[in-house]
Amino acid sequence: MPSTFGEGLADALRPDKFSSGEHQWRNPDNLIYGWFWSCDYASAQRYVILEYDTLCTVPICDFYRAVWNEPVAGAASVTLDNGPDSCWFHEIPDHSLYRNTLAGIIPLSGLLLSNEGLARNPLYWPLFCECRVGTMARAAGYSPVTISPDAANYISWQPRIPFCPGIWHPVKSKQHLV
Repeated sequence: MPSTFGEGLADALRPDKFSSGEHQWRNPDNLIYGWFWSCDYASAQRYVILEYDTLCTVPICDFYRAVWNEPVAGAASVTLDNGPDSCWFHEIPDHSLYRNTLAGIIPLSGLLLSNEGLARNPLYWPLFCECRVGTMARAAGYSPVTISPDAANYISWQPRIPFCPGIWHPVKSKQHLV
């Protein structure tokens, strides 16, 4: 029976060979690429990637209205210019391979992508998932934009407690549901 990471969810997509074993936490975006490049994908203008621990209390199109026509948008974007100390950039031995396109979208949840933003290139597989998505977008000529100036208040790596309508990540406790 296919599953996501570990035992995962029954009948869910299984990560491809780049997401297996000990490196699956680095590569959840490969689920997205595997689906997009398969014959099972549904064509759309935009795709919004929401992790399992995301709570949506507004329509998605309302939350993303300001960036709906952008090829790539997320809660926050980091580059060598605005975040040279990013752990992702330190783990890459040779930055020249990526020709000054290194970028990260933080976190992966809440990511808005267009068809153009879903480029796929094996050169980027060694990168951590948030760095890979941002770098591939920049290499394709698209700079990731921020959903809104306060998006990091809603979508973060730190647990969120919803206090108003929005898209919240991560929400870890049922007691915090609005």
